[in-house]
Amino acid sequence: MNDSTCALSLSAPVEAPMRHLEQLIAAASLTQVIGVAAELQLMDLIAGGANNTVAGLARSLSCSEDGLHRLLRALAGAGYVAQDADGRWQLLAPGAALCADSPSGNRHLAMWWSSQRWAAWGRLNESVRSGESARAIARDGKAFALFGDDAGAAAAFHGAMAGTTADLARRVARRLDIGDAKTLVDVGGGHGTLLVELLRVHPGLRGIVFDLPHSDSGANATACRAGVEARCEFVAGDFFHRVPKGADIYILQRILHDWDDSECRRILGSCAAAMSSDARLFVVERVMPPSTERSDAYTRLALSDLNMLVMLGGRERTLAEFNALFDAAGLRLVQSAPLQQGYALIEGGPVAADSVTDVSGTE
Repeated sequence: MNDSTCALSLSAPVEAPMRHLEQLIAAASLTQVIGVAAELQLMDLIAGGANNTVAGLARSLSCSEDGLHRLLRALAGAGYVAQDADGRWQLLAPGAALCADSPSGNRHLAMWWSSQRWAAWGRLNESVRSGESARAIARDGKAFALFGDDAGAAAAFHGAMAGTTADLARRVARRLDIGDAKTLVDVGGGHGTLLVELLRVHPGLRGIVFDLPHSDSGANATACRAGVEARCEFVAGDFFHRVPKGADIYILQRILHDWDDSECRRILGSCAAAMSSDARLFVVERVMPPSTERSDAYTRLALSDLNMLVMLGGRERTLAEFNALFDAAGLRLVQSAPLQQGYALIEGGPVAADSVTDVSGTE
């Protein structure tokens, strides 16, 4: 689930700290309950209303009637479904967010969490001890390249990202002052959720979604649905090696937190090499406060930071750490503006060529 649908508060209430702790410890089981319901498309079936008895639903899903009944009871306890006096199951509003046609992306996020993230977080102890991601510990170096081989994982990931970043993309599009810019490159743009919002807000803008080849069809479909395909194109490539040259604006939304500092310097170095002297770079990331605090907002930031560790070996960063990355890549950090839920819009630009250190690296 995303932040807006989280069933449990992350900060312990003073009046019931032990009960709160018990809920958090048991929350992993609810992750699987929701993930299995999403994978079965159970909510869509209940929404259809054809035969919503346990027996009817079990037949439609080729499930054990007893097993499905137990799953439904857990979903009912969490407030996603309810059973009426006739024994038929009804969908409640939170459950509708897990339907395939929900714009929230929660169905995909639930499947992503209960499969890919689940396995990685099971190795948190090893990641904390070693400072390496679960994939590095398992010697599985595929990372995002796995999507080229696993269409299901790719669909879950891109669906989750599109849904959970939709509101953030709208805020960025409204906040970003493009000036007289004509072209923009969305670096690592996936299925183009952010670029489509930018093209909607700025009708004179043209854009490129730049990402690995597996994102091609999804990005083109997103542009066509939004009616901006004439001003949008997909270019396949690897941002560790290069990004398209000649654009007025380059933007990286939720990219840098996936990678460690050396890899971030290579990504930013690729952008710097492609930028003209008057081009601008924007980074959209969560910004860690310089000191800890007790709050739901800070806990979400800290958990996101740990998620980056176990999934990819990346991290959330303070503004000072972003400044150091920019500087090492031959860029200067111009300003930072807050957005929502800890995110900020960070603007940068090139510095003089004779002061740039080559950080692009080689494969």
